[in-house]
Amino acid sequence: MKIFQSNLLVRFSVVSFVVMAAIAVVLAVILSDKIRSDAVEDLVDEAVGTSTGRLLDNITLEDLETPMVGQRYDDFHEFVQRSIVSARTARVKLWSKDGTVIFSNDPDGVGEKFPAKENLLIALAGENAVEIKMPNDAENRREAELGSLMEVYTPIVFEGSSEPQGAFEIYQFYWPTAQRINYLQRWVFWLIGIGFSVLYAAQVSIVWGGWKTIKSQQILLETFNDNLAQQVEDRTAELESFSYTVSHDLRAPLDRISGFSQTLYDDYCGVLDEDAKYYLERVLANTHNMANLIDGLLQLSTLSRTELDAFSVALSSMASEIAEGLKMGQPEREVEFVIEDRLVATGDSQLLNVALDNLLRNAWKYTGKRDKAIIEFGALSDNGMTTYYIRDDGAGFDMAHADKLFGPFQRLHGLL
Repeated sequence: MKIFQSNLLVRFSVVSFVVMAAIAVVLAVILSDKIRSDAVEDLVDEAVGTSTGRLLDNITLEDLETPMVGQRYDDFHEFVQRSIVSARTARVKLWSKDGTVIFSNDPDGVGEKFPAKENLLIALAGENAVEIKMPNDAENRREAELGSLMEVYTPIVFEGSSEPQGAFEIYQFYWPTAQRINYLQRWVFWLIGIGFSVLYAAQVSIVWGGWKTIKSQQILLETFNDNLAQQVEDRTAELESFSYTVSHDLRAPLDRISGFSQTLYDDYCGVLDEDAKYYLERVLANTHNMANLIDGLLQLSTLSRTELDAFSVALSSMASEIAEGLKMGQPEREVEFVIEDRLVATGDSQLLNVALDNLLRNAWKYTGKRDKAIIEFGALSDNGMTTYYIRDDGAGFDMAHADKLFGPFQRLHGLL
């Protein structure tokens, strides 16, 4: 049961076998019925041909009025034996309209009367009637001794008349017909069984081959995924090692700069003028930002940061501090920073600081070497969505190269 539930191929094989077997059985039953009906129809056609041909040429309407006896019976019996009876004929009868047996090749049956006989009434109404009788269904002992019979009743209609004047009944031995039907049915069953077996085997073979191909492709895909996962793991380890090494090498001199600056500020704050204190504070602020960048690099090396520290961040103040640092680095350039007041965002302050610092530095770098440049930082609101922008008056770049903007990030993604 577990194999059937887990293996799709097994389920398909079982279901397709059941469906095809059901179709085969239905087809066999239909063809079997067709064989049986064709065999019966052949016998009916033979009886009808006899009653409308040779029989009508040798009887008259007067012959159907009274039972045949004496020489009249002998003459008609000789005709019946010569022209109608065959090896499979068991009995021949002529019926009058009132249900009396006018003639029978069993003399004892002549004169018997069955006015309510169902099949006889059908024939006298102008329709053919067929009945298969087993020995225990026979009307008398004489018919029971004949075995299984197929009785065919056909109406006798003389030329110039539209109504039957009597009925012709012929009993055929049913056993030869039954044997023929059984023989043909066996052949039908065998051919259908073999045909559907071959079809089922071919179908399962095709599906099996497809399933094996899918399994092999699945194995290849799993192997590829394993190799890819290993490569990612190796690249991640390399990136971690590189990030850790770089951050460690930067941390040592930065700690010294930060420590010395803090010592100067703490010990000599009272004797420093305002400009010296301002510049020293800028040094401390930038070393603090640099330390945050190194912390971020360390976090990248361990890939351990899974949650962000989201708080309300004053972007205007953050941008102003970054702008002051840029101006201190190149005091000879006249760059005007136009920073919108009260810009606030909710997010991780460290990551926002890195993003804002990068954007402002790029704007500073690419405003050209003119004596005067303008860098703007503001926000636009639309349908409850706030978009922050940094705009400069530099030369910009050709939009034809826009697809290369994220190249570094794509390479980093490839490393990860």
